[in-house]
Amino acid sequence: MGIEAKLVRDWKTKQDQEALAKIKVQAHKQIQAAIYPYHSAPVSKDVLEAHGWTLFQQALESYNPKKGANFSTHLYSRLKGIDRYVKTYQNIGYIPEASVGKITTLKSAEQELALQKRRPPTVQELANYLKWPESEVARIKKSLRADIPGSAFEETGMMNMRPQAEMNLLYDFQHELTPEEKIVYDYLVGINGKPKIDRGAKLARKTGFSQTKISMLRTSIANKLKPELGKIRSL
Repeated sequence: MGIEAKLVRDWKTKQDQEALAKIKVQAHKQIQAAIYPYHSAPVSKDVLEAHGWTLFQQALESYNPKKGANFSTHLYSRLKGIDRYVKTYQNIGYIPEASVGKITTLKSAEQELALQKRRPPTVQELANYLKWPESEVARIKKSLRADIPGSAFEETGMMNMRPQAEMNLLYDFQHELTPEEKIVYDYLVGINGKPKIDRGAKLARKTGFSQTKISMLRTSIANKLKPELGKIRSL
């Protein structure tokens, strides 16, 4: 087992803070390198860096050393999500500077508490940690929620208004699908230039698949996505 894999193992099994600190030193360098190409993008560097640490959390939880890759390689793959973030959330760059600062502070606090508790922190826990009113925490979190209709995966009961980390996962997740699943998924989520479509008959017309096949593919996608969402919620 390589050094990186041992550090991740020690953090996951022993909550070894020294191991986590070493992992984060290298991760910081990778995140800075990943956001550098977007220095002129209409998205604050602070917001992009905070998003990079969200992707780091996802990478830390999903890393499996048995697959042979180093953690830094696994993180590099996850950090490709920054490009999708810039394209999808570039309007965040027009939020007033004071609001951007609060968003960055909140996301940093979420990261720290999630690492401590191995699950997403509650609004009350964030408010106590930041010494902010719960109403302010709730307001900022609401502003970061992704606007995807709850009907997108109605047949499987999976989709609703998702927190930011889960929205990031929805974009990264597309790379785990088969070619046929990805065709349907693009329409269900409304990504890669496709309009959001959730009705079976209309999906069948758009994709050329039968409604029976559409239903099977939706179920297959949902079965793959559920464990990944579970990992995010258990951080």
